[in-house]
Amino acid sequence: MDWISFFICFTGWTLGGIVNGISGLGAGIFALPIVLLVTDIKTASLITCIICIPLPAILGWQFRHYYRMADLRLLLLGTIPGALLGVALLPLIPARVLQIGLGLMLMAHMIWHLLAHRPGPLRSPLLWGSVNGAVAGFIQAVSGLGGPAIGMYAQLAHWDKDRTRGNISLYFLGLSLPLVLMQYLAGYYTGPVIQGLIPCLLGCGAGLVISYPLARKIGEASFQRLLAVVIGAILYYIVIQVVLWLGLNTNDLKMLQALVVAMFLAVPYWKHRYVKKKGDANHG
Repeated sequence: MDWISFFICFTGWTLGGIVNGISGLGAGIFALPIVLLVTDIKTASLITCIICIPLPAILGWQFRHYYRMADLRLLLLGTIPGALLGVALLPLIPARVLQIGLGLMLMAHMIWHLLAHRPGPLRSPLLWGSVNGAVAGFIQAVSGLGGPAIGMYAQLAHWDKDRTRGNISLYFLGLSLPLVLMQYLAGYYTGPVIQGLIPCLLGCGAGLVISYPLARKIGEASFQRLLAVVIGAILYYIVIQVVLWLGLNTNDLKMLQALVVAMFLAVPYWKHRYVKKKGDANHG
């Protein structure tokens, strides 16, 4: 690996470490688009899976007083079969299909976050927990980006920021240890993966150190907004990938960029009007 590639990987994971240290998830979402400038999607995804061992271990120790095993049991029911399926299918999924699939998944999650009105307590926590666990396990196995599915469940279950950080950290530590072992036994960790891991680990550690003083100053409302940013920040990258995949020209790219901006401006406004109208109807 040359020094330019080293610097790009280090920078991407420094940003990812800062975001993850503050919100409890999102390291791979922010780091992956930057790392993909100098490596392929499957190598970058495997590096992300490895980093999901030391990263949640550090955060899990920091927030060890806030996790609840009752929350994690529900998620783990679905995680095991989901992760096994992901490990089995990873060699069969084309790189371009993996990129577009991840992009669509993250876009759907961002739109859901913008439109959803936070409900009351979950009526079927076993169902929601196992389904989100299965989705997270599968996505983590094929890409290292299982965080959005768990982030969605954290919002549905009304976890506060410290409970979210503690639960997510312990969950991904428990998932990543056997997952990385299965990937190693399957022969996925080749030379490029090990070479790319070094700058990514160093960058992630630097990002965590930077995030410590910032995390203490962020309140609950700001934390929820940050989660929305974590989920939505990759949307621009998704648009680029779709344009390249479809072979569109630069004018089409500008049009799609304008649509993305319009959506970000319009959706929160219509969500506010919908929630206000629903509240007025309930009081009337």
